[in-house]
Amino acid sequence: MNSSAGERPWSDEPDPPRPEATHAITLTPLKESCQQCGQPLWVGYHGHRTVTKLDGLWKLTIVVRRCMQPECPCYHLAYRPEEEGGTAAWRIWPGGDCLDWPLAFSRTSQRARDAV
Repeated sequence: MNSSAGERPWSDEPDPPRPEATHAITLTPLKESCQQCGQPLWVGYHGHRTVTKLDGLWKLTIVVRRCMQPECPCYHLAYRPEEEGGTAAWRIWPGGDCLDWPLAFSRTSQRARDAV
């Protein structure tokens, strides 16, 4: 099987290290108070993710907030940033093709339905 440049499907060598991110952004939830008890949401933890977009590598810092009132039904429920899903959906696949992967899968399944 011929493999195109950059693909190493059966190589025992480790992947080369990813370059440093050229951009950085912090994503924070819009909600600052709990919708059940009204108390302020505390920052529970920070998540980190590196995303490849057309304009370079982005380092995302994701702020996750939690309600800290033990009697609240939302106690320790994670509130993640609303824009996290849209920002992290873009990927550049090996070979240089840029795909929005959720959209690519929905189009593939649509073509499969049309073929039947």
